[in-house]
Amino acid sequence: MIDHSLLDLKALSEKIARAVRLSIGLESDEEVFSGNEELLFLDALFKRMPNSSSKAPQAMFKIEETKDITYFSFFDIWNDEVIFRGNAKKKKSPQSRLISFAASILNRFRRIRSILFLERSLLKSSSIIHIYSHLRNEKFIVPNLTQIFFKASSYEKDQDLRKQFYLNLVNEGVDQELSKYLLSLFPLSHLELFHEFRNHRIAGLKIKIVTTTIFGILEDPLMSFLIRNASPKLIYVQHGGGYGLNYKRLMYEIEELGSDEMYYWGTGQKNVFPTRFKSNGFRRMNSRSFIILSERKNSNPTRANEYIDIAENMNDLFGKKTRVVAYPSANFNSESDILQYGISYPEHERAKLTVYDSIRQSLVYARILTRRPFLISDEMPIHINNYNAEKFVGLLRSSGLLVPREELFDRISFWLSKPIDLFESEFKNQANDLFNHVLNQKKLNDLVDDYLQ
Repeated sequence: MIDHSLLDLKALSEKIARAVRLSIGLESDEEVFSGNEELLFLDALFKRMPNSSSKAPQAMFKIEETKDITYFSFFDIWNDEVIFRGNAKKKKSPQSRLISFAASILNRFRRIRSILFLERSLLKSSSIIHIYSHLRNEKFIVPNLTQIFFKASSYEKDQDLRKQFYLNLVNEGVDQELSKYLLSLFPLSHLELFHEFRNHRIAGLKIKIVTTTIFGILEDPLMSFLIRNASPKLIYVQHGGGYGLNYKRLMYEIEELGSDEMYYWGTGQKNVFPTRFKSNGFRRMNSRSFIILSERKNSNPTRANEYIDIAENMNDLFGKKTRVVAYPSANFNSESDILQYGISYPEHERAKLTVYDSIRQSLVYARILTRRPFLISDEMPIHINNYNAEKFVGLLRSSGLLVPREELFDRISFWLSKPIDLFESEFKNQANDLFNHVLNQKKLNDLVDDYLQ
């Protein structure tokens, strides 16, 4: 396996940037990338190469043949995973699929509304809050700019340009095998379309502050080039679970170092009110409960079956009201009628109790925002190097919410045995300090306003 420590990725990035400059006639000091986007792309590429020994979940998507693959943006390297998850959604219940369809229609309407006024609004603005850093729809959110101004399917590779790019990579000292992968997989946005993106009128806007995520830049090259041209203050925001709880993970290090400032949902040096999930207008709680499995259980069906056994025991005690939720891309060989693939947000928020097999699950934050009862199995290794992350984990434990695996059955039984009205009020009292720690942070739009003053 090709070594790809952070230092190696940075050195490789410099070689690739020089090859790009030589291939398309850029000045020798012209910036090619923004926000460490290329480092995360390279990390993902190494995980997917046939000789990779990575144990990360995404490493299951190996790239054997590259000739017929065209990537429009850096994010397209995750297309295999996105397609796989999309196919997995077919396993969802009809009700869940209907809810997802209705939500997609509503989001399309909101997107069309925002596009009608977008360019005029951007011309007047000195800051951008990208949708990838604030996934709840608000009037101040800027959508994916590339999807508005570019049609990815309209562009093709320039084979002659790519042959020259390959030769430049090899001459710069890039491994020959890796150069062959980059010959096919390096995105159009940063080779064939580099000049078009760089010179686009949106990329020329004079913006002072951009808040997004590294995946926002990967998936929206026009935003990447806007950042490259304007050199704004670049703020990244946590967008999933696990942040601050595993400082050894290379992806987190790449993302934090790619920004001027990184904001977390209560587990970092700087924190902000959680930006991904709804924060009010919750539906009435029902009597259902869910045990929700993380992606890593996909490769460990034995552990998944242990949770199915717990749920079945719960159903024997309290009636058939508990189900086990597998990650959408899982494919367990189980005939259990209480196993489902994926869970809708309405199902999740209405549940009487949710149980997570990992503290790194992003849905933990969705549940915290509802202030409704949940438990987490304390079985995932945690690597912490800051006070707020320690406080977050400590509050979960002191509130009785982060529970040793062997005590989980008893804790679930304790909560499910309580009447639903007493159950919710008692839980809020017990978890009050945790809620204050996570939910008393400043809202993202207020934080950006503070920077502009």
